[in-house]
Amino acid sequence: MREGKKYEFSEILSSIDGLSRATPAPYFYTRLRARMEKASLSAWERMAGYLTKPVVVVVFVGSVLALNSWTVLRQVNATLGTAQEQSTIQGIREELNIASNTNIYDLIKPE
Repeated sequence: MREGKKYEFSEILSSIDGLSRATPAPYFYTRLRARMEKASLSAWERMAGYLTKPVVVVVFVGSVLALNSWTVLRQVNATLGTAQEQSTIQGIREELNIASNTNIYDLIKPE
């Protein structure tokens, strides 16, 4: 049985005697280089990939909502302030009997 193993071993070793070095197919490196250049992403593709990440989208949407809320609250406060100012001005006009739509031509009586 020991001789059988030696024979098997020598048979396996002799099977690799006829092998030669592997060579790539024609134009392999040209195709490889073209594929590698194609794989590099442009700046727009990289930016699109970055902007489609869920974290970036959530932060962007949250920022837009926060800015909209801030703008609406600012407008509401400005409107309330304007209404208070208008009521104060109206009170002064009534107190002093000042007409708000007086015109110099209305004050001159025709003869």
